[in-house]
Amino acid sequence: MMKVDQSEAYYRRKPTQSRSIQRVDQVLEATRQGILDGGYESLTMNDIAQRAGMKRSAIYRYFSGKSAIMVSLIELHHEDIHQLVQRLFGPVKRQNDLVDAIQSLVSSYFQLFLDDPVLPAVWMGAQGAPELSELCFQENEKIGRIIGHSMKRARPSMSTNPTMVAILLLELIGASARLALQGHRVNSRDEVEAVGMGSAVAIALGAD
Repeated sequence: MMKVDQSEAYYRRKPTQSRSIQRVDQVLEATRQGILDGGYESLTMNDIAQRAGMKRSAIYRYFSGKSAIMVSLIELHHEDIHQLVQRLFGPVKRQNDLVDAIQSLVSSYFQLFLDDPVLPAVWMGAQGAPELSELCFQENEKIGRIIGHSMKRARPSMSTNPTMVAILLLELIGASARLALQGHRVNSRDEVEAVGMGSAVAIALGAD
């Protein structure tokens, strides 16, 4: 897979002035709306420019293309998850704390997907682009290390690599949230969340 250079992945030119930041925000919001309306695959740079009320050449001042814009959207999502994980898992010291943190993470993750309907579409677009998929894995590694450290604190006798267990846990939670959004009945979302929560706890406590 293609490695994403974290220092260059997001912007061709990093916005610093308020007008530039505003224009970048316009591009990101236009991309979000385009994904919601027609999906990632059908969205073109011309569509984004039209929705943003900008010339396409103006967008290229900041982004090298659609994939680069998607990287920025994905990074914003991971920032939210990173902050959430630090808040939930930072205080973990005992096994009961770990269980509570995992259950809160599942509920919060589900709510993020419910509050932002573009996230599932962004995730689907990322799966079709190797560099975006690789970025998601890299970010999960960072978040997994935070959870893994708390897992080791709560279960000091654990011999399995805690970061890998945490990455598996994150993949399960993400897949459960996306599956829940495909349900047509309200209670089906609740059922998937409950199963996902139980499975996540079982993964964390079952690893020796």
